[in-house]
Amino acid sequence: MADAKAKDQEIMDWITAILKPTGVDVPKTPLPDALKDGIILCKLIAALPDGKVGKFNKKAAGKFQQLENLQAFQESMKKYGLPDEEIFAPVDLHEKRNLPQVRISLLALARKAQHKEGYTGPVIGPKEATENKREFTEEQLNEAKNIPRAW
Repeated sequence: MADAKAKDQEIMDWITAILKPTGVDVPKTPLPDALKDGIILCKLIAALPDGKVGKFNKKAAGKFQQLENLQAFQESMKKYGLPDEEIFAPVDLHEKRNLPQVRISLLALARKAQHKEGYTGPVIGPKEATENKREFTEEQLNEAKNIPRAW
């Protein structure tokens, strides 16, 4: 549980750093409570390089409007390049059903953003893998065929 709280704080600090230049105040409440209505998340993705978000409710008073905002954020993450398996479902956050998936999604978003031109925010989460292509000569490939197998 302590690890989850530390990860939540790291994510909230990242969100605050991204939104500070835009003048958006991020609530100093726990991650699920601060992000539940989707407003901060929609503003977050709009503040990232190449980030775009569709129409969202800027005063999401009711559950339906909050879920619409989370849906808009979800669609924006897909357009930003995140694979489906790294994107949380709106109810995961809104009803606190699957907070680990919410953390995975936000860290994945941070990872993607860090590779966009113009990104100047803090670096959090694991580094995205890059291609490590290897070139072998014909001689090396033939030599490898003669190596005895271990099994």
